[in-house]
Amino acid sequence: MDRTNVDPQALSHVEIAASIKKLTKELPDVRSDASRLDELRRLFSKAGLKFGQAPPENRAAAKWHSFLLKNHKKMVSQLSDRIEEGRRSSIRCLFGVIASSPLLEKEGSRRLVNADLLQKWYQSMCSIDPADFDAGIRHMVKSEFIMPYRDIQYYSFGCIARLAVLEYKRRSSSSQSMIGARLMELLMMMPSPSSKDQWESGSFLFEPPAQDATFEEDSDDSASVNSLGKETAEKVTIRPRKRQKREQSNESFRELKSCRREFQKAWLAVLKLPLPKSSLKRALQFLPEFVLNCVPNALMFSDFFMEAYKDHGDGVAGVSALEGLFHLITHHGLEYPNFYSQLYCLVSPRVMHAKYRGRFLSLLSKCLTRNELLPAHIVAAFSKRLCRSAISSPPSTGLFVLALVSNLLRKHSECRFLIQRSHDGEIEDAFVTTATDPTESQALRTSLWEVVALEKHYCASVAVLAKSLGTTEESKLPLHQIEEFSDHTYESLFEMERKKRKKTALAFVDPQSLLTDNDVFSTFLTTTK
Repeated sequence: MDRTNVDPQALSHVEIAASIKKLTKELPDVRSDASRLDELRRLFSKAGLKFGQAPPENRAAAKWHSFLLKNHKKMVSQLSDRIEEGRRSSIRCLFGVIASSPLLEKEGSRRLVNADLLQKWYQSMCSIDPADFDAGIRHMVKSEFIMPYRDIQYYSFGCIARLAVLEYKRRSSSSQSMIGARLMELLMMMPSPSSKDQWESGSFLFEPPAQDATFEEDSDDSASVNSLGKETAEKVTIRPRKRQKREQSNESFRELKSCRREFQKAWLAVLKLPLPKSSLKRALQFLPEFVLNCVPNALMFSDFFMEAYKDHGDGVAGVSALEGLFHLITHHGLEYPNFYSQLYCLVSPRVMHAKYRGRFLSLLSKCLTRNELLPAHIVAAFSKRLCRSAISSPPSTGLFVLALVSNLLRKHSECRFLIQRSHDGEIEDAFVTTATDPTESQALRTSLWEVVALEKHYCASVAVLAKSLGTTEESKLPLHQIEEFSDHTYESLFEMERKKRKKTALAFVDPQSLLTDNDVFSTFLTTTK
C-alpha cells in the first residue's frame, strides 16, 4: 500500500520515517521529481518539526527531531539545486516550505518568517542562469511571493544584505557582477517603504498577534514602589519597559522606521558589489525616485554617485550620477563644491547628438534654473558653452538651448550684456573653449555672437527664437516652459511647420530652370515644354 499520500497525523513515526526516506530519493523524470518534492513538503508540514525551539530533553524525541531536521535540510538542498536549473515548480515549492516552516516563539504562540530558509531561496535564485531568469519567473516571484507580504519584504531586506556582504568578501569571485545584478533586480521588485499608511496596509504571511497592552502596575506594586527610594523606584519601573522592548524587537517588520533602516542596509550592501554597466544605469535612475526619499540617511549614497560619475562621467551613467548628486544637494543638504564644474564638462556638441540628450538637458535645466544664487560668471559660462554647442546640434536641441538661455538671461539680469554688447570692427573672442572649470572660461569678457549665427538657421523655428533673444517684446513675456521644448523631434518640428498657414503667391511664373540664372549649373538642367 502506498502511504505517501496518507495523512501524516494518522501515521506512526516509523511509517513517516519510511515515507520520508522514500521521498528523498531523486527521480530522473522532471515532472515526477517535482511531484515527489511537493509531496515531501506536505509531509514535513504535518510531521511536527518545529523551528526556533530548543531540542526536546527526551532522548527519543530528540532523536526524532534530529532525523526530521536532517532530512528537511536534504529536501531544501534538493529544491535549491533545482531552482538553480530554472525550474519554476521548485521556486514555488521552496517558498511553500518557507510558509510551512515558521520560527516559533513564546511557546509557539508567535510565528515569524524563517530567515535562514528565505536566504537559501534568494541564494538559489541568484544562481539561475540569466537566460533562464525570464520575464515569466520575474512576474511570478514579484506578484506571488514578494509583493503580497510585508513580513517577507522586511526579512528579504536582511537576506539580500547578508548575501551581498558574503559575496563582497569573496573578492576573487568571478560571479560577483552577475550576483550583484540579480540581487539588485530582486530588490527593485520590492515596494519602497514610503509612508506608514502604505506599509501597514499590506498583509502578512504570518499574521502577527495584536499589540500587547502597555504595562500597568497594580495597586500592590504601586504601593511597594512608593515605599522605596526615588532611585530604586525608577529602576523598578524601567525594567518592564526594557522587557517589553525585547519582546517587541522581533516584530520590527510592523514598524516603518525599522523597515526603512533594513531597506537602506540592503541597498548599500548591494551597491558595494561590482555591477555591470546596464545594472549601474538602472540603479542610478532608480535610486533618486524610489530610494533616497525612503531611507533614514540618504547621504550615505553620495559615495556611490560620486564613484559612478568618476568612472562613467562622459555617458548616460555620468548624467544619471549627477542627477542623483543634485537630488542629494537640493533635498538632503549634501556639500559638493565640484558639482557645477563636472556638469560644465558634460556640455559639448557630442552630448547634443547622444540618445540621452533629453535626460541631460532636463537635468541641466533643473540645476541652472532652480538655484537662485548662481554667480554671474557661472551663468555666463554655461550660456556661452550651450550656444556654442547649439550651432552644430539638431534643431530640437537648438530650440531647447535657446529657451534655456533666454530664461537664464532674464532671471540673471547682470548677464544681459552678453547679447547687448556691441563692438566696432572685429575682435578676438576671449572665451576659453578648452577650460574645464566655468570660472576659468572668461565668459564675462565675451558675447553671445552664436545667437546671431542661429538667426540664420535653416529651421525657421530656431531662427525666430534666436531673433527674439534680448528684445523688448521678449522681456514682457513670461519665462519659457522648458518642458515644452524637451520632447521635440525632427518629425514634430516638420509637422509644426507643415501646419503653419502661409500666404500663397498669386502671381506665378513658370520656371525655365531648376536653378537660378546666375548659377553655374543653370545651363545643364532646364525645363522642356
